[in-house]
Amino acid sequence: MDSQRTGHILFIDAYDSFTNNVVGLLETTLGVQVTVIHHDTPLVVPKSLPLLVRNFDAVVIGPGPGHPSKPEDIGLISQLWKLGEQDLLPIFGVCLGFQSLALAHGGTIEKLPRPRHGIVTKVSHQQTDIFVGTGAFYATNYHSLRVRLPSNSSGGALVPLAWDHDDGFNGDILLAARHGTKPFWGVQFHPESECTTAAAARRMMENWWAQARTWSSLHRPSRHVDAEYIIRLLSGPSESASRDSTCQHLAQRKGNHTDRRASNLDWKRHEATGIEATRLHETLRDAGYAAILLDSQDHPRGRFSILGLVDSSTSPRLIYQVADRTLYYATRSSPAPKIKKQASIDQVWPLLQEALDRNMPEQDSLPDDVPFWGGWLGYISYEAGLETIHVDLDPSCAAAPNQDAADVNMVFVHRSIVIDHRSSTVVVQTLLPDDGRWMHDMAGIICYMQVTARTRQQQDNGNTDPVLEADLARSRIIRPTQAEYCAKVAACQDVLATGDSYELCLTDESKLLCPGTLDPWRLYKKLRRRNTAPFGAFIQLDAVNIKSMSPESSGVGAIGGVTILSSSPERFLHWDRTGHVEFRPIKGTVSKAPGVTREDAYAILQSSKEQAENLMIVDLIRHDLSGVVGAANCRVSQLMVVEEYETVYQLVSAIEGQIPAQQLLQGRRRQQRTTGIDVLRVSLPPGSMTGAPKKRSCEVLRNLERRPRGVYAGVLGYMDVGGGGDFSVVIRTAFRNHGGKEKDQLGQGMVWRVGAGGAVTIQSDVLAEFHEMETKAASVLGAMSV
Repeated sequence: MDSQRTGHILFIDAYDSFTNNVVGLLETTLGVQVTVIHHDTPLVVPKSLPLLVRNFDAVVIGPGPGHPSKPEDIGLISQLWKLGEQDLLPIFGVCLGFQSLALAHGGTIEKLPRPRHGIVTKVSHQQTDIFVGTGAFYATNYHSLRVRLPSNSSGGALVPLAWDHDDGFNGDILLAARHGTKPFWGVQFHPESECTTAAAARRMMENWWAQARTWSSLHRPSRHVDAEYIIRLLSGPSESASRDSTCQHLAQRKGNHTDRRASNLDWKRHEATGIEATRLHETLRDAGYAAILLDSQDHPRGRFSILGLVDSSTSPRLIYQVADRTLYYATRSSPAPKIKKQASIDQVWPLLQEALDRNMPEQDSLPDDVPFWGGWLGYISYEAGLETIHVDLDPSCAAAPNQDAADVNMVFVHRSIVIDHRSSTVVVQTLLPDDGRWMHDMAGIICYMQVTARTRQQQDNGNTDPVLEADLARSRIIRPTQAEYCAKVAACQDVLATGDSYELCLTDESKLLCPGTLDPWRLYKKLRRRNTAPFGAFIQLDAVNIKSMSPESSGVGAIGGVTILSSSPERFLHWDRTGHVEFRPIKGTVSKAPGVTREDAYAILQSSKEQAENLMIVDLIRHDLSGVVGAANCRVSQLMVVEEYETVYQLVSAIEGQIPAQQLLQGRRRQQRTTGIDVLRVSLPPGSMTGAPKKRSCEVLRNLERRPRGVYAGVLGYMDVGGGGDFSVVIRTAFRNHGGKEKDQLGQGMVWRVGAGGAVTIQSDVLAEFHEMETKAASVLGAMSV
């Protein structure tokens, strides 16, 4: 135990997406150590519960989805109220924990006529008990259920402490209570939320802790600490741990090849006035080079565009497929690629990190202002994110036409070109040894482009492409029907009313069926003209024929072939080489229809519905991030600000964190440290595409959507050998998989997929949700129409 901590609290997690925020509030406010277990921890049974709690000063029961009367939602929590007098200890319940307290002590639970998810209300109290000195304050609510105590105040065990008297629709709502004789307290609201008055929440928790310690000093003079028991009970070997061990072993074996070397980055900066990313991409293609383009389009939110040069025969590749757990990994110098069946997403992360570490430049002179020196480029699908939170795929996903798609699809780039739009410079760089000839060739290409820039700009001024338009004229678009989508929205709201989720990010998919002659690059240029965005991307990766390489892969053919055309406005996660981390979730959208001004959009986006949508995701991301960097190193730097994009106004927040310095890589000597990949790993799938609580919401969405989202709703970007990384949320994007199954089924040359959707809350208007989905889809489908 940390000698600086003044107590030890057991936290019971009901699989909520705000758990780390509550834990952080306890740790930073009370200076305690907190141990977290899930409510269904298999090693804790009723007989062992008294032995467990004797090791702690108090228990805090966290929020979570579901109903306090359901064993599958509450688990061992219900047993806490049955502890004998000799085992009693202070307990504090939040939301679901509060409801469980009430249900066990004479209260009843009923559905609210209008659930309150992400709604901020005034807490009315008498400045007594845990509310002494808190003053008037506001708190965030996430609940579909309410507690009612017996009408005869002397007939119940619980004493009311706080109410919400201002809800005209639901009537008075009990917000806090305590047991009359036992050390049990609970609150319906969320003290940890970003929009709860922070000073009042801290004072309330301090008051509770003071009372808890006073009670314990009188009734529980000393607690029994059995450290060996806790270690045995809570730290037993797990499947994920064994997978991590296997994966580390694989990474070490891969690192023993001859490509482990002292790396250097050869780089040169060039003036680049007038050089555009798309034109550079075309010039490279004409010279015989294939490149991935991460395209900021000179947007205020995107200073750099990155072109990563890819050689399909020599560039290292990592591919993972969720449905059949196939992992393919090839390094530049490996004699043969590794193909592993029955693999796990847990085995992907160390392999990615090990390749970055192995290629980290070691010289003193480096372009520190350039965010990418080389490394991994690619995407992680929504379904890969589901595996990280242990949500199984719907059975229909395995039989989907695009089953040959990759869920993690990364290529390692040794040669890259980075355009700095702010300084009008280009940095050409290579991690390969003796690559001076290529550097010289690139310098010649850039010089040529500068000379011809004015002429090309005049040629490119035309916005129509007759060849593309002819192919699009022979294409057709299949869209979701209004009736089907609205039925799914209504089904979401039925779930929200039960308390199983606070917000559900429902999506659907349109398809473009077009001739095989359509040029994806031409289509991407049209998309970027129509929908300027900070996180555009053009990715085209060849498939890898797994079947021909491994007899174990009898059911798998070529996987990983994909083309992605993205105009995403949303940064998912950025981390720099100093360990600074930023998320920028977008939730809340207003279409830029004729007559809609920024003031109009601002008024709409200030509504309780739009604010609640955004707040729920802010609190969810705070949970994800603080679980890695700690609550003290996590803050909200921008809360619900209206930003303007090409076709919409959107509500944007920013959550920042700092990986503690002692956890960062110090040269190559430290093997155990925290990196941006750790933050990425625990944050998938993107909260802005799931809802909250994340796990339960994803399970609900899986059953409603019954299709793989694929690249859409995943993340796309880079991991840099210098220690940085940047990923966007894959929205406003079209993609196609290169396998032949879908082509044969639909009888078309190409099938492009465009996902779109929105966050459904209890306040949503069903038809408005359909129109929001159409608005978002139109930003991409408009480029696919003549």
